[in-house]
Amino acid sequence: MRSGPLAESAVAPTTEKLYEGMFLLDSSKFASDPEGVTSHLMGILEKAGASAVAHRPWQDGKLAYEIEGRRKGLHYLIYFRMPGSG
Repeated sequence: MRSGPLAESAVAPTTEKLYEGMFLLDSSKFASDPEGVTSHLMGILEKAGASAVAHRPWQDGKLAYEIEGRRKGLHYLIYFRMPGSG
């Protein structure tokens, strides 16, 4: 006896969406080890299931207020893709 057509998967397909992330970094850490800091950021994204499309330091300068004793910070911009809903 022949079976009927296969039922469609109950799992909805995931679509990857493009996101923009801005990270605030310690300027002195980035200045002393830019590759290490960048690698750490990419690791955080990969752990979350994201893949970087483009990334770069954006702005390094004085902060509006002190954060953990630091008055200066580096804004790091990353465009990445990861699964999203809807």
